[in-house]
Amino acid sequence: MNKNNPKLILISGPPASGKTTLSKKIAERFALPVFGSDAIKEVMYDGLQWKGLAEKTLKDMGKTSFELLYYVLQSCLKSPIATVVEGNFHPDWNNERIKTMISENSAEVFYIYCRTNKEAVEKRFKERAVSNSRHLGHRDAIKMHDKKFMQNLHEVNQPLEIGVDVFEFDTTDFGKVDHEKLFEKINNFLKK
Repeated sequence: MNKNNPKLILISGPPASGKTTLSKKIAERFALPVFGSDAIKEVMYDGLQWKGLAEKTLKDMGKTSFELLYYVLQSCLKSPIATVVEGNFHPDWNNERIKTMISENSAEVFYIYCRTNKEAVEKRFKERAVSNSRHLGHRDAIKMHDKKFMQNLHEVNQPLEIGVDVFEFDTTDFGKVDHEKLFEKINNFLKK
């Protein structure tokens, strides 16, 4: 490991598994920049006044948010500053691209996969769909009534296979999450 190599803290997991919350805690604790696909989508939703947009356009915005996230990630990997990036990265669509970026930039990666059970994911997803805490552009209140979407909510998302170790972080019960243990591992990673 070379101290001058770019460092990336990458967080993935199913929707409603706590990725955004965790990424913000890490960024705050270590004074690091944080980027996520949902945050990018929300800026796009607001900028394009999403309420009158067609469903296809809204779905395309999801894809575009990942393209923008990759653009930001590529730029960050040219910097000596460690970066936190989180998103619902599906292995089939993201493994090769992320592996290539890591390799091309000689990046060192601390990869966290937020693991939780199906019941917790569904419960959280439904709770946030009816709360005021989530941007309406995500259309969670509509998605929670889509049986196929809800059945696939947990199953379609597995850890990425990007050639680095996976730190599986159990977020099933937020009250039992050991952030300090994780922070210690991240601190050791950042010091290398």
